[in-house]
Amino acid sequence: MVAVVLLANAAAAVIGPNIPRQSGTEERAYVKADQIYGRSGPTDVAIFGSSETAGGLIPDEIESQAPALDGVYNAALPGSSLGLMEDWADRVVDPQLHPKIAIIGMLPISVIAVDPEIDPSGGSQAALDAYESAIDQINSGTFGPLSWTLRQRSALIRYRPLLRSPSATWAGIKATVTGDEPDDGSGPGKMDFRTETNPLRVKENTAPDGEILDDRDQSIPLDTDPIAGALYRKFAEYPTDLDSLESFVDSLRSQGITPVIAIGPVDRTVLEASDADLPHFDAIADEVQAWGEANGVPVHSSFGETWDPALFHDRNHLAEAGARRWSQEVGTWLDGLCEQGDISDC
Repeated sequence: MVAVVLLANAAAAVIGPNIPRQSGTEERAYVKADQIYGRSGPTDVAIFGSSETAGGLIPDEIESQAPALDGVYNAALPGSSLGLMEDWADRVVDPQLHPKIAIIGMLPISVIAVDPEIDPSGGSQAALDAYESAIDQINSGTFGPLSWTLRQRSALIRYRPLLRSPSATWAGIKATVTGDEPDDGSGPGKMDFRTETNPLRVKENTAPDGEILDDRDQSIPLDTDPIAGALYRKFAEYPTDLDSLESFVDSLRSQGITPVIAIGPVDRTVLEASDADLPHFDAIADEVQAWGEANGVPVHSSFGETWDPALFHDRNHLAEAGARRWSQEVGTWLDGLCEQGDISDC
C-alpha cells in the first residue's frame, strides 16, 4: 500500500503541473501559500487586508524605513474581508511565518456592514467563498497541524481536485508526454483579479514578497468619477460594524502577535468632485482610531489626507508611486513605535 501511494504521488508530481486549468479569485491564495511555505529566514511582519493593501503596502519600502524589523511579507488577498483575513491568518499565514507583528491594512469601507453580495473592496461573496474553499484545500485540518505541510509536500494532495477529472488527467498526461504548455499562452501582463482565469498571469503579477502588481499603472486623468461617487454615497447608508476587526485583533493576540492598523488614503480630489460622502467615512476612520486607542492597538491613518490623483490607480487603489509613499510612511511609523517602546517585539 505504501508503495502504491508513493508511486501515485510521484505520478501526480509529474502530471499535475501539466494539467490545463483555469483559475479564479482563489488562485492568489494558492500562489501566496507557496510563497509563504518557501520563505526562508525570519518574517517579523505579516500584512493583511484586501486589494488596497495587497498592492498598496510594499514590504521592501517598509523594511527600508524600519531597520529594527527583519522581514516583511504581504499576505493580503484582493477582494477579501476582515473575517476572511482572520481565517487565512489563523490557518495558513501565522503557522508558517510566525510573525511578531501583523499590519491590518484597510479603508473605512472595510468596517461597514454591507450587503453580503457586494464587497466594497471590489470583490463579492463569490470571491470570499472561493477563498474559503482554497483555504480548506491548503489546510484541511484532516491531519491536524501537519495538514498544511502535507499539502505543500504531497503532489497527490495538491493536485487531487484536478486528478479527480479523468479528462483533465488525460490532458495532463498528453501535455507531459508532448511537452505542451498547460497555460493558454497569454503569459504575464495587466490583469483584473475578478476576471482573470490564467494561473500563470496571476503568479507573474504576484511579487515574491506578496505584493500584487495589478494596480501599478497610474489612473487616467479624471475631474470626476460619477460611479465611484455613487458607490460611496450608497455605502454611506450601511452601518459601521467593528466586530470583525475586534475578532481579528483578538485572534492575533491569542497567538502572541502584536496587531497594528494602517488606514490607507483614497483619491479625495476626484471623490469630492464626484459628491462622495467622505465626511461619513472620515467619521468611521476616527471611530477606528478611537477604538484602537481604547484597546491598545496603534492606528496610522492616511485617509484624511489629500494626495495627488497621479498617485492613484483608481479612487481606492494606489499606483506604484503612491504605494511607495504609503509604504514608507507606514514603515516610518512602525520604526517610531519600536523606538518609543509602543511595540515590544522589535
